[in-house]
Amino acid sequence: TGAGIAFSLLLEASPLTPDPRAKIQFLVAEILREISCHKASRCCQREAYITLIKVAEMTTDLLPIKLRAEEKPVCTQAQHNHECIRGACPFFQREKNLASGNEFVFPMAQPD
Repeated sequence: TGAGIAFSLLLEASPLTPDPRAKIQFLVAEILREISCHKASRCCQREAYITLIKVAEMTTDLLPIKLRAEEKPVCTQAQHNHECIRGACPFFQREKNLASGNEFVFPMAQPD
C-alpha cells in the first residue's frame, strides 16, 4: 500500500488517470504476488524488504531513473519473531560456528 501511495504521488495517479492508475495497480499487485509466494506468518521486515526490492526492479518502467537495490538485506529480528520461518526466508542468514557446530544468526550483514 505504501509503495502504491508513493508512486501515485510521483506519477500523479488518481481514479481519473487511467494509465498511471493501471501502472500503480500493477506495481502493487506484483509486490503482493511476491509477498504471497512466502507461505509464512507475519513479518514486517521481510515484507518491507520484498517491497523495496520489487519497487527497485520495477522503476525502470515507471520512472525516468532507476532505483537501486544492490545490497541483499539480512534479517536482524528473527530472534524477536516467534513465527519466523528462519531458513525458508530469503533474508535469514545462517552460519555454522566451526568450533562448536552450533548455528547462530548474524545480527547484521558481514563485510566481504
